[in-house]
Amino acid sequence: MRRRTVLLAGAAAAAVTGAVSAGALLTRGEGRSLASAPGGSSSSPFSDVDDGADDLDAMVWADSVGVLPALADGTYAPSSGVTRGDVAVALHRFAGSPEVPGGLPALIVDLGDVPEQAAALLWLHGRGALWGDADLKVHPERSATVADASGLLAALLRPALDGEGLMDGASADTDWLQEAGIAPSPSPGAERADQSALTGDSDLIGDSDATRAGLAAALHRANTVIVDALD
Repeated sequence: MRRRTVLLAGAAAAAVTGAVSAGALLTRGEGRSLASAPGGSSSSPFSDVDDGADDLDAMVWADSVGVLPALADGTYAPSSGVTRGDVAVALHRFAGSPEVPGGLPALIVDLGDVPEQAAALLWLHGRGALWGDADLKVHPERSATVADASGLLAALLRPALDGEGLMDGASADTDWLQEAGIAPSPSPGAERADQSALTGDSDLIGDSDATRAGLAAALHRANTVIVDALD
């Protein structure tokens, strides 16, 4: 309840631009806390991820709670890119897959034919985290860049954390994610701070493609940051 109050009240409520109801972040639809997922993994359950690999804990966590699960063949495809629609679905699941009320006008014309993706896109739009272009398109089929994914993640999390005084909202999205501990700090001599956990490689910049392992790592860090902040 404490997490729900923090993440959905105050500044977070002000970010909601429509009548889209929001579920509690950190809780799956069936009520299981994402923080309760196993951690400390050294043995990989995925056929294409080595034991002790970087971000293995995050991938195991993301699979076990259903935020970004393994593929049907038992692989995780950690270096595979994600689409903008994939990122939206993962963030919606991270929020507990809150329902989107029916009968609302759709301000996005390219929601697609997959109900879960359509709900995720509408929910993020309702929270002010996702906007369409001049043609009311959000292009869920396009590859998500680090900047795309970082912007969505920051837009979803920062209103609540800033509203609680846990973070300063003045920074750019990528800087804010680093300051919050959700993205790693840039490595020495790196080009720019658009680097993020979302690539799985902190030396890559904002127009690089986000990866499955990187997205899992960012969400895992986000979950940890919020849980630690509220303890």
